[in-house]
Amino acid sequence: MLYSPGVFTKEVKVSDVDEMYYIDPLFNYEGEWFKGSKLGNEQLIISTPDAKIAEKLGFERTDKYLYTKNVEWEEVDIIESKISFELS
Repeated sequence: MLYSPGVFTKEVKVSDVDEMYYIDPLFNYEGEWFKGSKLGNEQLIISTPDAKIAEKLGFERTDKYLYTKNVEWEEVDIIESKISFELS
């Protein structure tokens, strides 16, 4: 089944699955780690609730407790955190 462009899903039995996990990307920008999302082929948007870090790195306040900044992909290092789920 097509979920969205380039993403497909398939229903399977739990007994047919060896491992289930979610990949959570983290982005290192100027020595700090952030969550982020793709903004285009050349940019992503990173965010933090930490006002002191946001002020130090020039983030913009976009919500009551959230600061964001658009950065180039070349400006960040990426790691992927693997979050495993138990299969019952």
